[in-house]
Amino acid sequence: MLNRHGPKGARKVNALIQEAGFQVESVTPQHAQLALAKATGLPLLFKGRDFPGTDI
Repeated sequence: MLNRHGPKGARKVNALIQEAGFQVESVTPQHAQLALAKATGLPLLFKGRDFPGTDI
């Protein structure tokens, strides 16, 4: 957004986010992998013994 519309565009997006009451959260690559596996129903490769106990 900043590259295409500059600081004015970024301010508009930030205002929209605040007005709508959205909360921005950090997302790690692991979050993205888990979400993709759950959304597609495809298996997720993992290591360890605790992962099979999750709902993914």
